[in-house]
Amino acid sequence: MNKKNVTKEKKTRNVIIIKTNRKKRNPTRTYETVSSNHYEMTVAGEAMHVTIERRKGIVNSSLRLSTKGLLVRVPLDLTEKEVQDLFKNYKDWIQSKWQDLLEKKKRQKNNKGMIYYRGKPYQIKVLIEDTIEDKKERIHIDEEAQQLHLQLQSTEKSQWREILKEELRKKGKEAILQRIPELNKGYDYDYNKVTIKDQKTRWGSCSGRKNLNFSWRLILMPPTVMDYVIVHELCHLGEMNHSPMFWYRVSVMMPQYERYRQILREEGTYMARIIDEVELLE
Repeated sequence: MNKKNVTKEKKTRNVIIIKTNRKKRNPTRTYETVSSNHYEMTVAGEAMHVTIERRKGIVNSSLRLSTKGLLVRVPLDLTEKEVQDLFKNYKDWIQSKWQDLLEKKKRQKNNKGMIYYRGKPYQIKVLIEDTIEDKKERIHIDEEAQQLHLQLQSTEKSQWREILKEELRKKGKEAILQRIPELNKGYDYDYNKVTIKDQKTRWGSCSGRKNLNFSWRLILMPPTVMDYVIVHELCHLGEMNHSPMFWYRVSVMMPQYERYRQILREEGTYMARIIDEVELLE
């Protein structure tokens, strides 16, 4: 791509948007895919499906990577040379991100019988007991064997997933309610109700009434990631936006918050959802 036409680029996870100096001729912003080309290329030793879409109404190009392949969207008037320059200029980024996605896909394929707890992978092992006291802890972690032991009665085996999720929900609620006042000592914000929900992608929220909401599935992630989400929502009690002042408040408590935010973005959904799909090993 002709570099004099490029003003800047925006990167978000597995997406790059290349902004240019082209001016929008049509103020109504009508977007339409005029043509699509499909082919495969080998990246990091694995075939990657590539789709190039020429779109009417856009002025910026974008590269979007997923486990399905690479989607390239370009303005209709972009020359073939400029398209090839995109691949040349972002070759290292494409290779690095594709390698990361392949490794993540491999982890997902080999995770049978495994879930995450506090950010660490554990194999689920069911232990059958004749009777279980109501207040007895059903989950025990064996660090040496890297196993999560779930205690069940013989009649409960078919309900193992629901029981495991309920026990983890309790642990998530306990950990979150404990950490909120501890982390708030650095801010001393006033808040009202705290609600623990079962959410798979929205980890926390703060309402205008100063009510805090969190997903119990944060217990599946590293403690630092849970702390980041709590700090994030606490800071909304002071700034109901994502302004520079908001991020400054976050950094006061967590100078390395960007690192934990990145882990949440890249691994959070996978860690949170694996419990819904995992099967027991025979």
